[in-house]
Amino acid sequence: MTSRISPEPRAALEIRTGGGAKWLGPDIWVVPGSDPLASPNRPIAGLPNYVWARVWHRRGIAVQGAQVRFYVSPPHTAPRRSTVKHVGTSVVDLEPGEHYEILCLTHWEPPLLIGGHCCIVAEVDHPDAPLRYPSTDEFHVGEDPQVAQRNVNPAFLPEVTSDVPYASLPIFVATRPSDPPHSQVRIRTQIRDQSLSEELLVSLGVSEPRASASALEFGLGSAPTCSPNDLGPNTLDVQMDPSDSMVLYLRARALKSKAGYSPVDIIETVAGVVVGGYTYILIT
Repeated sequence: MTSRISPEPRAALEIRTGGGAKWLGPDIWVVPGSDPLASPNRPIAGLPNYVWARVWHRRGIAVQGAQVRFYVSPPHTAPRRSTVKHVGTSVVDLEPGEHYEILCLTHWEPPLLIGGHCCIVAEVDHPDAPLRYPSTDEFHVGEDPQVAQRNVNPAFLPEVTSDVPYASLPIFVATRPSDPPHSQVRIRTQIRDQSLSEELLVSLGVSEPRASASALEFGLGSAPTCSPNDLGPNTLDVQMDPSDSMVLYLRARALKSKAGYSPVDIIETVAGVVVGGYTYILIT
């Protein structure tokens, strides 16, 4: 268990995590293109993309010069400081009860190889509101209210009649430095029962209605290609050492032509404990 080594805060700052899953942070969003003041949408590979975060001051003394740091990585169930790219840092002053939307002035361009799919982390830090675990490689999303992540992205499925009838979407899985050797790691996929918030869907440019549970099928595999008749299992069990990593692929295809979206969670557990996840919003 990681001990807290930061001093007691004199102010309570927060970037909210997602309802129902800590990786669905509603206070982080992306504006693709050259105008950071345009409407939020899904990240676009090969183009400038700007990241925003909403910071809340819940109680305590006023803070001046709080640092808001922004990080990005490829799709990852549990990103760490050593595996993400620091995009930039912004500064904000906050009175108790206030909240502000903060722009990262530095843009980033998602690689074409991963099609704009990404993981985004934002954290707010100040001497009077220090991070709870400032010296660890883990971000401790869900344990530290000043850190949030957004591991969710839309992906379009091919038409039912397409020559390649399924999509193959990457997801990076990693163990923590604190995990024991030969850890039992389980990666499972499931349709999310809980509907995604309207706020989240709008910020990702998703306007389609929720699809029925029978609208698609999906599975996991270690390679991007597979037989269209065998997308792989919904659960994979592997052994991994501390700070180990691997890439898997969510392979999915539409079974119906009617337009709609299906949120599919990829959840990583180590020794039975959920350590992270990623959600692909699959659109038919």
